[in-house]
Amino acid sequence: GPRATLNDLDRALSVIERATGARPSLCRPPYGVATPALLLAAHRLGLQPFLWSRWGRDWERSATPNSVAALATRDLCGGEIVLLHDADHYAAPGSWRVTAAALPMIVATARARGLRLVALS
Repeated sequence: GPRATLNDLDRALSVIERATGARPSLCRPPYGVATPALLLAAHRLGLQPFLWSRWGRDWERSATPNSVAALATRDLCGGEIVLLHDADHYAAPGSWRVTAAALPMIVATARARGLRLVALS
């Protein structure tokens, strides 16, 4: 519910801020599901929710570095947000390794297209 979502998000912000020294300003809803409770909590905590415009499907068991890079960069243009994952506790075992191996290809393709990569903050 709304109160639990607000409390969870507030605790997450505190942990991130203690670990990094910076308070996030953005919030990606888990699984891309922007519930009313999440949107209200984000607003109350001064966070801007965002989603992605493409993904590499790096969580799938059949994913390879080449397949992830191809999906993530197909028709990639400026202003897009690419969703990739850095853990595998919610995906195929070892999927983070596939993502890590795909990153150099994704970066090279973006740069070859004249795109500038930026961190969301």
